[in-house]
Amino acid sequence: MADAYVDNENGSDANSGADWDNAEKTDQAGMDTAGAGFDVYIKTSATATDNPDTAAASRTIVSPGTISSPQRIFGCKTGTTATPPVEADFVSKGDADQPILQCTGSNNDLKLDGNFYIRGIKISASDILDLFSLDDQQIYEDCIIVHSATDPSGTPFLIGGASGSSESSELRRFINCDVDISRAGSELLIHDGCLFEWWGGTWITAATIMFDGSLGGRVDIVGVDLDVQGSNTFADASNAKGFDLLIRNCDISLSTSLTTGTWLGRSGRVRVVNCNASDGISTSVIGYAESSYAGTIDHNTARKRTGGASDGALGEFSIAMLPATDINQFPAFSLRSPNLIPVWLDGTETNIRIHFANSLSESSPTNDAHENEIYAEVLSSSTSPDTAQYVLASNKMDHGATPPEWPDDTSGSAWGSGANNEQFMDIPITPGYEGLAYVYVHCCERATPRTFYIDPLPVLS
Repeated sequence: MADAYVDNENGSDANSGADWDNAEKTDQAGMDTAGAGFDVYIKTSATATDNPDTAAASRTIVSPGTISSPQRIFGCKTGTTATPPVEADFVSKGDADQPILQCTGSNNDLKLDGNFYIRGIKISASDILDLFSLDDQQIYEDCIIVHSATDPSGTPFLIGGASGSSESSELRRFINCDVDISRAGSELLIHDGCLFEWWGGTWITAATIMFDGSLGGRVDIVGVDLDVQGSNTFADASNAKGFDLLIRNCDISLSTSLTTGTWLGRSGRVRVVNCNASDGISTSVIGYAESSYAGTIDHNTARKRTGGASDGALGEFSIAMLPATDINQFPAFSLRSPNLIPVWLDGTETNIRIHFANSLSESSPTNDAHENEIYAEVLSSSTSPDTAQYVLASNKMDHGATPPEWPDDTSGSAWGSGANNEQFMDIPITPGYEGLAYVYVHCCERATPRTFYIDPLPVLS
């Protein structure tokens, strides 16, 4: 087998596909001709909508590529004549002559199966768009993914795995791809064995709920414009089983909720890290936000410690942690923070101090936090350079007595309105060797529900 050429406008599947003069007409014919490990080059008319690769019925496109010999599929400009084409011959996302692979009509599904890399193709389904297949990898670059159904039932975009499968492992990666799913409701369903990565591009149309987490799966979204999601939601927690969504360095709306509903299982979570956020009036930076079975974590710029952590742009901030109501069994279950700003240790014995406050009124001394409600862990070098030590700041296991309160912070630091009961914890540590220490804070709720505000800047005391 060898590279194959497809011309959606002038080709014929009766041709050999050996060059542009003998191009085949349909994408599937070109894939079959090329075989595993070879390339398929596709072009169409100057206006691609005049000559798409189309069918008014459900269809399955199967690449013969394998994990070790994936097939590569390239969209080419209308006037391309070189064999093989060069970089300048490839279309850019959104070009008028970007080849189209689609199905039309009412309730017709499009499924893409096999191991392949596909670049510069517009892919469109009139009902379910199905990237479900077992144990394979599919990479999409500079593609436009469109779902144009009007039927409000069902889930239109299926990624990874296969219906009824239980043990599988797939990779789906979008690179600079735009996704336009035009139906409200839970839109993207990720299989539990799938890693879905989306690096760059735009989410074109808002969905009421972006992800259905009922089959689990892992999602890593980096550098994507998600702002259009607006006042809608990223994921349905009430239906999620082991679903893990990480959104990093993206543009998002301040109005978008991380989740809706109460988490169904113990292992699901949604995290937003270092994202630009706008509501059309003001712009902010969300350093870290999380929703999980254990509670919620937010980047808070209103209740923060004077002289504490600062992001350099919007000023000082805190990490606001609200444990779920059933996260109350220290130390078995807790809400764990992201790692705080690392601390450099010189190898000698010291204390790492963490400042915090909470949302309860200062009218009662019982509103101070006890050692079984908030505590810390530290990872650092141990007594030899190739070993690590793990330190818990509190290990109070006497359930028959109330553990002591953490000391009050009497330094006079201001926290902002709504952050009260200022306290600190000192974590004694002897690293043995110089190096960085990584600090995490755990919160659980043994009394009145409250939000804990953590200064992410530990200090040596």
